[in-house]
Amino acid sequence: MKNVLSKLIVVLIFIASLLQYSCKENTSAKENQIDEFLNYCFENNIFYGSVLVAEKGNVIYKDAFGYSNIETKEELTLNNSSCIGSVSKQLTSMAIMILKEQNKLSFEDKLSKYFSDFPSSNKISIRQLLNHTSGIFRYNNLSGLSNGNQLIDDLTNQDVFNALVEKDSLKFEPGEEYAYSNGAYVLLAMIVERVSVEPFHEFMKKNIFSPLGMNNTFVQNKYERDTLAKANGYYSLAEAYMKFGQNDLAIQNYEKALELNSDNANAKEMLYKLK
Repeated sequence: MKNVLSKLIVVLIFIASLLQYSCKENTSAKENQIDEFLNYCFENNIFYGSVLVAEKGNVIYKDAFGYSNIETKEELTLNNSSCIGSVSKQLTSMAIMILKEQNKLSFEDKLSKYFSDFPSSNKISIRQLLNHTSGIFRYNNLSGLSNGNQLIDDLTNQDVFNALVEKDSLKFEPGEEYAYSNGAYVLLAMIVERVSVEPFHEFMKKNIFSPLGMNNTFVQNKYERDTLAKANGYYSLAEAYMKFGQNDLAIQNYEKALELNSDNANAKEMLYKLK
């Protein structure tokens, strides 16, 4: 994950630099520069995904790279919906703020007001859940929630809640430290449901997505899971090839990675295993 984020950050910085230092050039020239750069990244296994670049409110570039499904070789398009992962936390925060503006909750409310059976719930405030100072653990490696390094399919918020209750401890006393916590944001989503008295995905659609015209955005749930063209997510293209038994393509992918960076330890290790 760290390598993926590093690559993405490099891509974003480079695109920002193109916009900054070519401000006097016309839109067509900028579009060509961005397209050339992103195609290079795609061809060299640096970046896969959808891109939209806007300048001063105007879209100057948009395109999609890679596959929405590697097994079927279905190409990614701009109409595919992609899982945005932790970027969704700002939207969950917005939902909490909407309820706060409606005077239905307070940032200082204790978790015990909504879930009295949660460990140390009388010490944890909504504010601490929001700013990652609650001490609640990340749920990725909690017992029963993952299979190796990957979370199990069809994981629900209630599953995460139950695992956190079973953990029966905090990483630190609430308010004493800072540590990123996706577990805290699961609890925030559950608070939204309890306060609004409606499913989280419905609250988000009615109060955020629909008012903003975000018609292709949704919270994944059992009712809408197959209604949009959803792209599959992959940690890396090479690992996806391996998953589907396409080891020859995985080898090519890792060899290309080594051409770009001869010190890539992961590529070296995987090539050794594959050969």
